[in-house]
Amino acid sequence: MIVLSLGIIILLLNFVSSLTLNCNFGKQKENGYGCSNTDLLVLEKGVSISEVTGQHIRGYTNDDVKFLNFTHAPLSYIPINLYKFFPSITFLNINCHEFEEINKNDIGQFPKLEKLNVQILKLRKLDADLFEINRDIKVIVIRGGSLFTSIHPQLITSNMTSLVKIIIENHYDETK
Repeated sequence: MIVLSLGIIILLLNFVSSLTLNCNFGKQKENGYGCSNTDLLVLEKGVSISEVTGQHIRGYTNDDVKFLNFTHAPLSYIPINLYKFFPSITFLNINCHEFEEINKNDIGQFPKLEKLNVQILKLRKLDADLFEINRDIKVIVIRGGSLFTSIHPQLITSNMTSLVKIIIENHYDETK
């Protein structure tokens, strides 16, 4: 009986720690081909994407996906393993309410990342080493709510030689 219960618990933990990402695939003039999602529910760190679903535009595959767009999705954390499905991500857009922090592992899984746009109402902190892995990033736009009050001086380093635009604000307008 105990062995059976333990097996069920392990099965449930594996089920909870991996999710399916349902993409609405499409093209954007500025960002190319990508995946948009509004309903992915990630409330814990370390949740992995185990499968990607959605209808690709004819002639495109996951390898062609250049942007990920999470708009109003109930995300508290960025799921891990996304790069496994989308190795060509250059633009990440997160417009959610529940995030409190973003760290280098969240965006570091996208080594080709060139543009990051984050608008998060409950954002409190950005790790000092946030861009340690993404040194070739060109555009950073981060808008946090009223709780976002400080930026570590080492957040932007001299090693980020490709950086051409940065906007960091502590005011987030939910109407945008």
